[in-house]
Amino acid sequence: MKIKDEILSEEYRYKPGSFPADITQEDRAAREAFLKKIYRKDNFISRTACPYCGSDSCVKISEVDRKALPAEIVVCGSCDGCFNLSIFTPEAQRAYYEELSYVIRSKKTTDTGRDELFFERVAKCAYPRYDFIRSYCRLEPGRDLVLECGCNDGANLVPWQKHGFRTLGIDLDDKAASFGRGKGLNILTGDLSSGIQVPEQPKLIILSHVLDQVPEVSAVLDLLVEVLHPEGYLFIESLGLRVHGIRKPRLYFDIEHTYSFDRKSLERLLGGRSLRTLYSDEYIRLICTPQPDRPKGHARARPFSIDRAIAGMLMFVIERTGLYSDNARKLLAPSSTGSLARGILNRMQLSYFTHYYKAAGSNTFK
Repeated sequence: MKIKDEILSEEYRYKPGSFPADITQEDRAAREAFLKKIYRKDNFISRTACPYCGSDSCVKISEVDRKALPAEIVVCGSCDGCFNLSIFTPEAQRAYYEELSYVIRSKKTTDTGRDELFFERVAKCAYPRYDFIRSYCRLEPGRDLVLECGCNDGANLVPWQKHGFRTLGIDLDDKAASFGRGKGLNILTGDLSSGIQVPEQPKLIILSHVLDQVPEVSAVLDLLVEVLHPEGYLFIESLGLRVHGIRKPRLYFDIEHTYSFDRKSLERLLGGRSLRTLYSDEYIRLICTPQPDRPKGHARARPFSIDRAIAGMLMFVIERTGLYSDNARKLLAPSSTGSLARGILNRMQLSYFTHYYKAAGSNTFK
């Protein structure tokens, strides 16, 4: 590819042996393990074109991720899509997630630590996520199958199982899958592309912080559309570039993320697959369906609430600032990041999401 680096500042250049001041000793040790075990040319594939539009021209944003690991982050010169220029080979990806991911992310790996993390995620993440999805999707307990791809230990599936839905999780990490099976969850080791057969078409497929990590997102989406029930729903969640990336990109970019989505780039990927978007935002949370005539917006009644009113006022202000219309190169340039105006807008966005998701959850059928 033709790569320009005119907006790449010294802070974002990779320098072997150099560490940011905020990197801990544990992070340094994890970084050294990565460089020794994974960081070899034959463990990576370099993209030759933009995965969003096929262009061969891009602008480099960073050469390091948040843990000071070497990562070439670029923005397409044509469509403005942001992605990692070099991605793991399948073998390197499996080795990374099995051996290093937990260490690099400073996650607890003891049985007690995994237990604490599991129940923390169930309470703080899984139930609010369940409420939000249910507020948009017409699903029937006892009948509909919920499938989560890349489910890790299956914490996201707990609310669905508790409320009577049939559930199935799939994950590449056998240790995480085994832990989830020990909690009574139905989890298979592997992925759909490796030949795992789903017993029936699920009415809901959950991709929570997974789609941004797959090497070839188009192939994954094609497979999911084929598996999904014709009247089903696809829920995608990620860390939004225009929310989490605008204040300090180095703390957002991650060696594991092959894509950095904003709403426009994600909807571009979905656009050619006959999927109708019911809801999307810059967080990123997106719900879509194969049904072209299913109306946009809330699938259930939307009574007045203070949270909904506050969310509406915040979005009215945010949309008129130009934050969502600025291209990613301008948004991530050193002169833009860290500014007071960006900080205020970021706080407003986070407040919007808090109030909007709270209001959406209040309409859920229990």
